[in-house]
Amino acid sequence: MLKKLLSFVSLSVLSLSSYSYMELNFGVGSLEYDTSYLKGNSAAAYVNFQGYTDSNVFYAVSYDLETTDLSIGASTYDFDIDTLMGQVAYAFGDLNEGAFRIGGAITSLSYTADGYDVSSLFDTSSYYFVAGYTRMSTEGINYNVALSVNLDDCDDNCEQIGGSVSFPLADSNWNFGLNAGFADGVTYFGFGPTVKF
Repeated sequence: MLKKLLSFVSLSVLSLSSYSYMELNFGVGSLEYDTSYLKGNSAAAYVNFQGYTDSNVFYAVSYDLETTDLSIGASTYDFDIDTLMGQVAYAFGDLNEGAFRIGGAITSLSYTADGYDVSSLFDTSSYYFVAGYTRMSTEGINYNVALSVNLDDCDDNCEQIGGSVSFPLADSNWNFGLNAGFADGVTYFGFGPTVKF
């Protein structure tokens, strides 16, 4: 699955024209669950590399690590979720000014409980349709809002909406960002810096 994910993003982006904008953002966050499987809070850390080309093709690769205590019966486990995501989309306009975009994403997940890999117990990959509005510029405030729909056989959290905003820090290539995401029974908030290339 990892090879498919990296090939999907790499071939889609590398076969296109030159890059117009790139950024790297990272930070920490918190998730709150109220689903039939999980209830409670977890901590998260993330790193995300994204940008777009002269042909208005948006691309992103991100890695998230989420950690929590999972209670099953009388037992409690240290539960970690690693998520690798690749996304490619076409923007109907100049992303420097702000534009609508549609595309697809692939995620690959890995689960561990007390250090043991339990990924075989879960569906570890998903394919998404993604539509949103994004502004990515070297100057001013950048923002993004997107709706993701899970195209696999999905039972829980099949639609997700997320957004982010980042504010410039003085006369530099750095921004400071806030982001949030919502799905059925799941709420996420995060924050961290962004460096623009």
